[in-house]
Amino acid sequence: MDVNKLKTFYYVALEGSYQKASVYLGVKSPYISKQIKSLESSLKFKLFTRSHRSRIPTEKGQELLDYVHIIINQIEKIKEITNLDNKHDDIIRIVTTTGVTSLWLIGKLKEFTKLYPKYKLRIITVDEKIDVSTHYADVAILPKIDPNPNIIQKKLYTFHMKLFASKAYLEKFGTPKTLSDLDNHPLISFYHNEMGYRGNVDWHLKRGIKNEAARVPYLVINSALGLYAAASCGMGITCSTEEFVYILESLSAEDSQISGAGLVNVLPSESVEVPVYFSAHHLKMKLDKVLALSDFFKN
Repeated sequence: MDVNKLKTFYYVALEGSYQKASVYLGVKSPYISKQIKSLESSLKFKLFTRSHRSRIPTEKGQELLDYVHIIINQIEKIKEITNLDNKHDDIIRIVTTTGVTSLWLIGKLKEFTKLYPKYKLRIITVDEKIDVSTHYADVAILPKIDPNPNIIQKKLYTFHMKLFASKAYLEKFGTPKTLSDLDNHPLISFYHNEMGYRGNVDWHLKRGIKNEAARVPYLVINSALGLYAAASCGMGITCSTEEFVYILESLSAEDSQISGAGLVNVLPSESVEVPVYFSAHHLKMKLDKVLALSDFFKN
């Protein structure tokens, strides 16, 4: 079986579209389509179904993907071992969160691109749990990663999760004075269940409650910008990092096209720290591009 076709299938599955896979692989979309059709013809089953603008693996396609995932990552590791000093690989692939970390990261990378103009950046945002040791990204910048002997982790920054609401909301419904007061307010949360992989971002649903069920959020939206927008228009109290709110408030002050809500910190003595780590497979830490990024964050 042609490994190149399997690789094409793999990246279409990861990126969710022919177009995004073509950008990553450096080929044109028609070539991607031709490769997938050829692979489907040889396998005698469909690999993808279409949902809106995304391509999702079929049941058979997912079974194949599980095996191809192992094959592709082993090939990539062999390449790293045999060609660690490859000077032509100038693309740095970074996986990070869909929320505050990605916004904070972009601000940092602006300076990195000035210092290292030869490197091109590809940022992949995720919400679900991932295995950094097998992910195709070169570097992970995430708040929480399970311990792994193959992964080198370095702490970069600590975010401070606090509670926020709009001035208009607090004027209309009152400001909570204690944690128990949260029981009487509509709360906005990030996760739809308790399986949070990006730090304790929904701590306000449980804090101050003993031997009882967690508070039920009024609105759930797994987007930092969505949480901010919902709180800004007075839908309730949300949890966000003070760094994220500060960035957005600063932007709104500089750009009249961005609506600044002037969010207020509720229960300021209550907060949760979320550390963010620079993580990479120990083999990738030997690559010049990863070392350059790692050294940049040390400063």
